[in-house]
Amino acid sequence: MNRLSRFNHIVAMVCIYAIVFTLAAPGTALAKGPKPLGWDNVLTLRKGDTIHVTLFSKQVQTGKVDRVEPTGIALTTKEGSLLIPRENIKSVAYVGKPKVANPGLWMAAGGVALTGAAMLGGTAKDISDINSGKLSGSTGNHGNGLAIAGLGIAAGGIAVFFIGGKPKLIYEARTVPPTPTKD
Repeated sequence: MNRLSRFNHIVAMVCIYAIVFTLAAPGTALAKGPKPLGWDNVLTLRKGDTIHVTLFSKQVQTGKVDRVEPTGIALTTKEGSLLIPRENIKSVAYVGKPKVANPGLWMAAGGVALTGAAMLGGTAKDISDINSGKLSGSTGNHGNGLAIAGLGIAAGGIAVFFIGGKPKLIYEARTVPPTPTKD
């Protein structure tokens, strides 16, 4: 195996690994299935987490969590501190930051790297064909398939970047509280 063959082999393996890991990572995250939207999810919130709380009165409060209790949530909003009883809460949505800086940017960068590696490998193959005199049957399109796949992955990463920052619903009340009767 000469140096160019080894280089092409390494580039091909890196490209295959990039495709497999880029496509497999989101699938493992989705395989868990949906969580029930119970109060237990709210109890896992930490101090400083940003949330949207929708009340049965259709009012929305956005703020950072001070504390969470079985009876309600204490928030710090722009207007000040606020204690919201659980029976007034219709839903809670978590507005968190992803654990990795931004998965969409990582995915887009991986797609661009895959495109660059495919184009570099294709160019090396074309140069090899020219240097060895094997011009008959050479299309000059080496690496185009992987380059297109890399561009597709990069486009997917850009989509994840723009879609990924939306609030995630973690609690939804099952029943509407009874309205007080006027006597």
